[in-house]
Amino acid sequence: QYLLATFYCVPGENPAPNIDFCLASCGEIYRDENISVTYHPTGHLDNVGEKAYGMVIKELNGDNASVLFSGDLSYMLRSNDYPQQAYNPHDLFICEMAHFYPEQIEKYYAESKVKSLAITHLHPVVEKVPLINDMATRLPYPVWVVKDGDVIEIKNGEVTKL
Repeated sequence: QYLLATFYCVPGENPAPNIDFCLASCGEIYRDENISVTYHPTGHLDNVGEKAYGMVIKELNGDNASVLFSGDLSYMLRSNDYPQQAYNPHDLFICEMAHFYPEQIEKYYAESKVKSLAITHLHPVVEKVPLINDMATRLPYPVWVVKDGDVIEIKNGEVTKL
C-alpha cells in the first residue's frame, strides 16, 4: 500500500498501464530473444522476515555478455549474503556497499570470477571511496565507484567505463 501511495495509485486503477506490479521470486523471471533475467535471493531483509533479490542479466546473442547485480545486501554481510553467482564468470558485477565496508567484502571479491566490478549505493561516500580505491589495488580486475549517469560498455569481451 505504501508503494502504491508513493506512486499515487488508487486501488483498482492503473495510472501506468505499462507497469505490472507482481511479487518477485527466485529463478528466471524474464526472457526474450535478446536477454534473460534471473533473480537470486539476498539476506538484506531477513531480519524482518521479507525477501530481497539481486539479479543476473545475460545477453543471449552477440557478445553473450553477463551482468551480475547484487541487489541490497545485509548489514555487515550477515547470513553469508555474498552472491554465489559471483563465483561464476560475469563481465560486470554491480555491487552495493551501503551496509558494510570494503574490508568486510574484499576476500569475497578476490575469489570472484568477474571481469570488472562497479560499486554503487555507498554510505558514507566520503569515508568509503578512499578505502575502495585502496582495495582496488589488490584485486585482479578493474574496480569503479559509479554514480547515476555513468556508462559502462561491454563490447567484444571488453568492459570499459566511459
